[in-house]
Amino acid sequence: MGPRPFKGWLSLRPARLATELGELGFSPMNNTVNHPQPCMPPSCDATTMVVDLSNSGLQGRFEHLTILASPTGGYVVACLPFFTRGIAFGDLVAVEGPQNHFCAVVKRSGLRTLRAAFMDQRVAEKHHEELHQVINAMGYPHEWHGSGDFAVLIRDLADQRQVAHGLNKWISDGTLSCEVAPEP
Repeated sequence: MGPRPFKGWLSLRPARLATELGELGFSPMNNTVNHPQPCMPPSCDATTMVVDLSNSGLQGRFEHLTILASPTGGYVVACLPFFTRGIAFGDLVAVEGPQNHFCAVVKRSGLRTLRAAFMDQRVAEKHHEELHQVINAMGYPHEWHGSGDFAVLIRDLADQRQVAHGLNKWISDGTLSCEVAPEP
């Protein structure tokens, strides 16, 4: 893992994320986060796979990722994982059982996810509209989780730099924490 290219970027710690699970779409009844509006509009044959988040420090929690059947076998991830680590948009994955429990990444897509979260929910709410405009103007596929947490699909360091530049106002003052996975 090399140095991060942008000053002020922090890792999104599971403990910080765990405090905001209700705001990020976790259902209190089943401890599961869903992707109701994935960055790629789901086709009629889209389904979900269940990922256990215990390896990400979120015991007893799950994330349902939108997947599409691949013509060559397996499934392709069609949303931006927010809590799940080690899986990216476009990855070919294997699932098992009737509930499509995640087994393994069969082939990596080479795409990356920038995850961002405001450190204070009040600040997130205050800046949500402005941030939403900035993210939309950049034109990158993205997904929102609550009013101030989001994920952006990036291809390479050039994309990462452009997104970081657009978010610099919040990164530089320490109100927005970001991470990129996988690291370049």
